[in-house]
Amino acid sequence: LSNLSASLAYRITSSAQAVLSYDRHQNYRSQWNRTVPEALFDDLLHQGLRGSLSLGGSGLLFTAGGGVRFKDRSTALNAYSANLGLRSSDLFGLRAGLDGIGFSNGYTQGAYASTRLGRPFGHGLDADLAYGASFYQVKSTSENRFNHWIRLLGRGNLRRGVFLSADLEYAQGDDTKGPRAFLELGWRF
Repeated sequence: LSNLSASLAYRITSSAQAVLSYDRHQNYRSQWNRTVPEALFDDLLHQGLRGSLSLGGSGLLFTAGGGVRFKDRSTALNAYSANLGLRSSDLFGLRAGLDGIGFSNGYTQGAYASTRLGRPFGHGLDADLAYGASFYQVKSTSENRFNHWIRLLGRGNLRRGVFLSADLEYAQGDDTKGPRAFLELGWRF
């Protein structure tokens, strides 16, 4: 087996749920990746274990979780993460969300936070305004990196499963700068 994943969910109460998941992945040589040079080909075993807890009721949802990813037998390459989230489906007529993630791996350590406000407009139209920021430190050089962005997201269902999605973003920081736009036209069948 090259890929395996399993999840176990347990409903503690009508408004609380715990989830434990495991996944493993190992690349193998095939006709699709035979052109990747041997020095760049990653055939290490990647495994992950993650747990989460969700508590919610009457339009408010709180989530907390954590996980670890193992890369072969080298503990220096393990990656650890923890997350917290709060969502409301009706905050003064708007959807709202607040998320935070902390992480550490063999190369970097840092945090990411984002907030989002959104509103459905009926007839399959939906829009969100989001702000996010990330901070991380490169372990080998102790260099600090900071990025932040604001994003406007719009989605609309057209006819017969066809949808249109657009994201407009403006970013500032050490890794990204300036505007970006994403446009997607798709069909759900």
